[in-house]
Order: sequence, then C-alpha cells, then structure tokens
Amino acid sequence: MGQKHTPRDDESGMTNFEATNPETPSGGILDASNLRSQLVIRSSLGIVRSALVGRCFLCPGRYDKGVNAVVIEEVSRRRRTDAIRFLAGGGCRDPIAEARAQALKQLIAHRGRENVRLWWARRKRWCVGAALIIESPGKTGVLFHTSANADGAEADCLVQLVRAMCSHTIGQGLSMVQTLLETDANQDVEMLKKAGFVKLARLVYMKLDLAAAPTYQADASIAWRNYAELAEEELAEVIRRTYEGSLDCPGLSGVRKIEDVVAGHKASGVFCPQAWWLIERDSSLAGCILVNDSPTVPISEIVYVGVVGGHRGHGLGRVMLRRAAAEAHGRGSKAIRLAVDGRNHYAIRLYEAEGYRRTHCRLAYMMCRRDLPRAADVSDL
Repeated sequence: MGQKHTPRDDESGMTNFEATNPETPSGGILDASNLRSQLVIRSSLGIVRSALVGRCFLCPGRYDKGVNAVVIEEVSRRRRTDAIRFLAGGGCRDPIAEARAQALKQLIAHRGRENVRLWWARRKRWCVGAALIIESPGKTGVLFHTSANADGAEADCLVQLVRAMCSHTIGQGLSMVQTLLETDANQDVEMLKKAGFVKLARLVYMKLDLAAAPTYQADASIAWRNYAELAEEELAEVIRRTYEGSLDCPGLSGVRKIEDVVAGHKASGVFCPQAWWLIERDSSLAGCILVNDSPTVPISEIVYVGVVGGHRGHGLGRVMLRRAAAEAHGRGSKAIRLAVDGRNHYAIRLYEAEGYRRTHCRLAYMMCRRDLPRAADVSDL
C-alpha cells in the first residue's frame, strides 16, 4: 500500500465543475483545412520565439487567406475575464459555461493571483485556446485548459499552447504539472499526449460514511507518534521508504524531493497536524497516515497512507484506516475520502472491506522535467 499525492478532484482539470457541467458542449470545428501556418509564441515580455510550420484547424467565419499567425502569450490583466470564459466553455456563452467561468474565478481568488498563470492562443482577434496553471506548495502545478472539442477551440493550437506553457512553468522551477480528465475525454487525452503529458494513473475515488465505519481497537504491538512529536526528517524518511515497491502511482517516484512531497500534502485541504501519524512496529518505522479536512464541507481526506515494505501483510493499513476514520468522526466529519491508483487492486480490496465505496474515476496525466517534449524548443521562454 502506498498512496502518493495526486491532484484533488475539486481542484484539477475541469472536473471541479461537474455539478454544473455534466458535458462540455460539442460542435467545435466544423471545417478543417490542412494549411501551413506560423505560430508565434509570446510572453509578457514580448515575442520570445517564432517557430513551427504545421497544421492548424480554422473555424468557419474566422479564416483569413493571408498569413495565419497564431500568437501564444500570457493574458493581460484587462483580458483575463475573456480568457477565463474561453477556458471554461470555448465560444459558448450559455449559463453552464458562465457558471464554470465563475467557479474558476473563485478558485483563482482563493489561491491568489500570484500563484496563477493564464495564457491563451489567438488567431488575429479570435481566441482559439486558453490554459491556466495554479501553482501549489511542493513545486506542483495544476493545469486547466479549454476542452479540445469546445466550440471555437483549435486542437493543434491547444497542443502548442499547453506544451509551451507547461514547459515554461517547469523551467521556472516547478517539478511537475498535473491535470485530471473525465474517463471518456478522448480528444483531450490525445491533445495532452501530443503536448508531452504522460498518463499517471486511472484514479478511483472512494468515500466512507463515518456513521457506518468499522470500530477502531488499539493494537499494543503498534506505537503511534503524532506529527507534533516528529522531526520533519523522520516523516520524510518513512514516506520515502513506503514508496519502495508501491503499486500506487509509481510514476511519481523520484519526480520531487521528499520535502516538496510533504509540503504538497500539507497544502491539500486544511492541514490537520493532529491527524498525521507515523507508526512503529518492533521498534522500527512501519508506515504513516496523513489526513486533512475539507475547507468547505464536513469531509476528511486521506492525503497519504503507506506501509514500509518489510511490514506489509500484517494488517497495519487496516489499523491506520480505522484510527483515521474514528478521529475524523470525532472532529465532526461525516465522511472520509481518498483516491487510489486503479491498478492497486490490493489497496482497493482493503478499502472496500473497510466500507469505502467507489464514487467516480478520473484519468491523471502529468508532465515533469524528465518528460519535457524534445520537439518544443522552449529554452528561451
């Protein structure tokens, strides 16, 4: 067992808008022309690179028979609302798209504008794609982007926009950029792959109703140490050791320094140090469980749980889950939730045996420094 940090479902991709947006309106590109076009990439400092001769899709009524330049640039302050609207719904302006745009604005305000990067791709005066990266503690960014099948979006330009923006952001110091997709978002999957993203996992989201949680019983063979009693180095060491042989998101191993991993866990929801536990068995480090609370609803979240390799198979995961559930219930939470790699069948069986039920699935994709696309010359960005 070992659950590494992946983007929370309420802060990644466009999935946090699912209550108001069950489906992104389709319609998109009605006419595709295989034309040679020049792509110009800009930053807030001006034009920094001119490259790429390739294929771009053109929308009816927005086609210029001259040079079809596409500009990729950071969005100016006065155009941010326009870019956010296009990110949320493409050219659609129905109530669902507007609600999604408003939710994005609230998320940006909550995270702070200094932690937000907003870029777009424009063909003359028309926006053909927009992307947003929210930087989080732990040197991680979460990507939002216009859906590839949104009205007015140009898929090939989205590829270049996402590639340039993420490469630039990673070059500025982030370790990785992550995003979540619906499991049937095939066009967005293809767009991300072309931009240089790799699949991390098919995440299974699960939730336990704490009113029906199994009873926790103390085990005298296990020693518990709370976060307040630990040195940061001890917590980092046990997390590092639980990664060894883990079936949960193995692609995350080695991507970030352990201290950045811990910082990311602290920033996931509301940090609850009283619910962070390290366990020892036979006087040696055996595992840990880290639980935070939601800032908006009475739900707790297991942001990380892992057992050290030599201690697996002794029921330690079950004991940690039961204590976490009991303490969350004591803090007033009604439920506790987690996300697990769909390939980790052992962990899923354990969670289901403890009463957790699957709620939904998402596809997690990431780009990190080692995955930077060689085809994109972004060294000057």
